[in-house]
Amino acid sequence: MSKQKSTPITSTNHPDLAMTYNNIGLEHRNLGNYPEALICHRKAREIKQQSLSPNHPDLAMTYNNIGLAHRNLGNYPRALIYYKKTLKIQKPSLPHNHPDLAMTYNNIGIVHRNRCDYPKALSYHKKALKIQKPSLPPNHRDLASSYNNIGAVYYSMRNYPKALSYYNKSLEIWQKSLPHNHPDLAMIYNNIGLVHRNLDDYPKALSYYKITLEIQKSSLRLNHPNLAVSYSNIGAAHYNMRNYREALSYYNKSLEIRQKSLSLDHPDLAMTYNHIGLVHYNMRNYSKALFYYRKSLEIRQKSDPRNHRDVAVFYNNIGLVHDSMKNYAEALSSHEKALLLRQKLLPPNYSDLAMSYNNVGLAHRNLDDYPRALSSHEEALKTQKLSLPHNHFDFAMTYNNIGIVHRNLGDYSKALSYHKKALRIQKLSFFPNHRDLAGSYNNIGAVHCGMRNYPKARTFYEHAIQIAQQSLPANHPNLQKYTNNFESIKNK
Repeated sequence: MSKQKSTPITSTNHPDLAMTYNNIGLEHRNLGNYPEALICHRKAREIKQQSLSPNHPDLAMTYNNIGLAHRNLGNYPRALIYYKKTLKIQKPSLPHNHPDLAMTYNNIGIVHRNRCDYPKALSYHKKALKIQKPSLPPNHRDLASSYNNIGAVYYSMRNYPKALSYYNKSLEIWQKSLPHNHPDLAMIYNNIGLVHRNLDDYPKALSYYKITLEIQKSSLRLNHPNLAVSYSNIGAAHYNMRNYREALSYYNKSLEIRQKSLSLDHPDLAMTYNHIGLVHYNMRNYSKALFYYRKSLEIRQKSDPRNHRDVAVFYNNIGLVHDSMKNYAEALSSHEKALLLRQKLLPPNYSDLAMSYNNVGLAHRNLDDYPRALSSHEEALKTQKLSLPHNHFDFAMTYNNIGIVHRNLGDYSKALSYHKKALRIQKLSFFPNHRDLAGSYNNIGAVHCGMRNYPKARTFYEHAIQIAQQSLPANHPNLQKYTNNFESIKNK
């Protein structure tokens, strides 16, 4: 059993002062003042290290609080160090099913999820749940926290049905055990909204986000970081519904709070800049999009350079802007950097890897390097075959890309074959007037045009125009392109 060291009580190292610093730190955390929380918890640690033995449980609690502050500040490697210090003290001194161990396992799991190590995160959350289930009543709020954490990992792994299942378990418990305006209820409504957004049910997602925001407005200060999360999520739902001005308004509200409440290198700030960049990109404000994407990249490279997933996303987005601005050499450079990072990821994300191969191929094609373009698109196809069912709609994009390169190389029969494969998959996957179908009809029209089979080309161009008129804004460049293609052969 650990013993307290014999130390003289002074005004600066009295254990009660450590407790006071700890309580002030927790209050700062609840208010979202994470830098101040960290300062207070560090002061508590300094006092406790002078007055307690190195394996005292109170020291474990302080290490946990410092880890929590680092996690809130987005400093995940430091958070992990302190959570492991906590665990090192707890394991020899607590029974194997003690609730404090479950809490530490959950905290370590959250950091691993933040660092995109999902299998490890899941293993820690399941360790926590294994301790809690036999020892807690079925509607205990700590059980709800573990269900929420497991749901969050499945969400990050894109297993949305499982995520929703765990989130609903969590919601059921919290609705029975918490007041209606409790922050944990706000969090679970938000998480359920996230799942619905990724299941493409944007109106339902928006309704959950709005419930979250109403709870938070009644219980949090105006510039609390959690409000920034809700504004960001509402912005994302509007973005998905193509309400770009609404999206930009909510993202800017989120940015305003995060600039006041987070450190300049916090990963959430990087993601906010990325989201604003996405909106500007879709509004075709390419120079603004590039500005925000570069800010995202700069922050992420400083805060957690080992997080290859996020850095790859930012390079990919920068590459897409350069594509749109016709800066093809810069686009190729950015897409190759994204690809290199995604090739290093374990476990590999085949969907993102295939996307990068396709984007590298597109850049080569725009630089008229068709053999390299073809090679990259074929790598994308191989990668997709490792992870997707044979008629998944992502194949359609790759088949179309391969078809376009074959057309550029003058191999029209091969081009036609690939575009028809793409169209077949799209007809199975999408509703009849989906914008992607218009692209495939246009591609097939272009092949027939190259073969000088103008009546067939006109028919396919007309199909493309009809669908685009129903699915795209009147001034969309794709609709203009399809119309120009038709006009160029109308009288041939």
